[in-house]
Amino acid sequence: MAANQNFMLKFHMTYFGKSILNVFFYRQYTGTGNALELLSEFDTTIPPVLKTIQNTSVAYDDIEVINLSDLEDFGSADCSTAAGTYATGDPLAAFLASSFIYHRASRAVRNGSKRFCGISEGMIVGDSFSGAILTALQNVATVLQQSLDDGSGNVWNPMIARRTTVGGVVTYTLFVVTGVDYRAVYTTQNTRK
Repeated sequence: MAANQNFMLKFHMTYFGKSILNVFFYRQYTGTGNALELLSEFDTTIPPVLKTIQNTSVAYDDIEVINLSDLEDFGSADCSTAAGTYATGDPLAAFLASSFIYHRASRAVRNGSKRFCGISEGMIVGDSFSGAILTALQNVATVLQQSLDDGSGNVWNPMIARRTTVGGVVTYTLFVVTGVDYRAVYTTQNTRK
């Protein structure tokens, strides 16, 4: 693979028997790494930090990566991290989530977002996060906005995607992310309720 290749990464979780999916997009900035190398770097970088804001009822299942430009560059593997370390308070419903905003660099696309299930009662007071969880949320925002760098010359930058369907053909246009911030306690998409 060469620089400027675009990748879609799907991170599958389970929470109280419900399938949870978060989709990420990355553009290869430098190097020649393939989908499996991106998968490996994501696996060792994102889940170990993400689990600090999720309760122990969350399970990480698998990670899939596809190169959007190369039909032969794809792969999947089980996540190597055991999910969910936040154990204070009872776990809340799957439709409640911690929400993060991906800031855009251009008005050509809307800001992106991610929502992660696994909130416990001990994380919130009223409608807001509180206490030590605020530091963990900031750490997650920081790791989500950083490039994934495997130390071997392969660097992938997080991107915001716009999906377009024309005549049944789906295409993705990727846009630069300027930063990521946590927002608040939000409900997730209606399909998870």
